[in-house]
Amino acid sequence: MICFYVVFTFYVITNIILLNKGVDFMTMKNLNVRVDEELKAKAEEIFSELGMNMSTALNIFLKTAVRYGGIPFELRLDHPNIETVKAIYDVNNNQNMSKTFNSIEEMMVDLNAED
Repeated sequence: MICFYVVFTFYVITNIILLNKGVDFMTMKNLNVRVDEELKAKAEEIFSELGMNMSTALNIFLKTAVRYGGIPFELRLDHPNIETVKAIYDVNNNQNMSKTFNSIEEMMVDLNAED
């Protein structure tokens, strides 16, 4: 698949509080993000169904990340399939293991042996 990257701009709202005057005001800053064209189109479709544009959705994400103090959802690798889970269990419990060998030659003799 050929990936085309598009650059889109959205506004990030930055709250600046002047402590000495107690004034609270916001300034707008541009933020450029490179994203796969297909991903952008799918995300825009979802956000549109939710009644918002990309800028609003990303501002919600950024505000949530700031409030949460990090990425506001779990980042993890895929879980292994059942075959891998069984293999890990077997190794951890020394079950269904092949026999051990003292040398490569000994292992090769066993591998080449006729049953």
